[in-house]
Amino acid sequence: MANQELENSIKVTKVETLIKGAFGSAIVGSSVGIFLTFYLKDHVATAILYPWCAVLFTFGFLRILISIFYRKKKDMFEFETWSKLYFTITVLFSGTWASVSLVLIGEVPAAKVPVFVTILLGLASGGAITHIASKSLAAFYSTSIVFCHSLKVLIEGKEDAYLLVGAELLFILLLFKLIKTYNHLYNHSNELAFELQDKLELEKELQKQKVQALQKSKLAS
Repeated sequence: MANQELENSIKVTKVETLIKGAFGSAIVGSSVGIFLTFYLKDHVATAILYPWCAVLFTFGFLRILISIFYRKKKDMFEFETWSKLYFTITVLFSGTWASVSLVLIGEVPAAKVPVFVTILLGLASGGAITHIASKSLAAFYSTSIVFCHSLKVLIEGKEDAYLLVGAELLFILLLFKLIKTYNHLYNHSNELAFELQDKLELEKELQKQKVQALQKSKLAS
């Protein structure tokens, strides 16, 4: 398999992995958004929470539709169109999650902050793992969520704000290391899989030629 053909095959495999995994990821992300909305609704104005949740749910639903239609009606669009649709909606979905920190500046009660932060860091970690096939998408998903929360902390200027931001920066650096490592392993495993496939196909072709040669020699004798 030529280098260009190998690169194209790996690219297709990456996008297919991401799209097929979008179904579960979108359900989890949307469900957590609904939970957060109900968790904070008695403490934050619903005029803020409900529209945010509606936007998040819309993008999550679109991610689910992309995953379903790609599985069942792949021929509906060209591969590049599917890829652009998936990446665009996923960026919007993660961006919506990131925006919740900015939307809720000064709104989250102190008693609710631990759960709020845990949810955001959990989503950042989950997003990094779920999108590990694309290093750039995994980095954006996780970084955007943590960065916006750090910005929220700095704007609010509460006690130990810099300590918390420093801890979140360390968290991001560790996530980057994880993303880089596992993305490399993912790419390497794909390359090995395609190389093995090429060798098996070559071996089958050689076996076929060997059988044909034997048959010709028998006929000749």
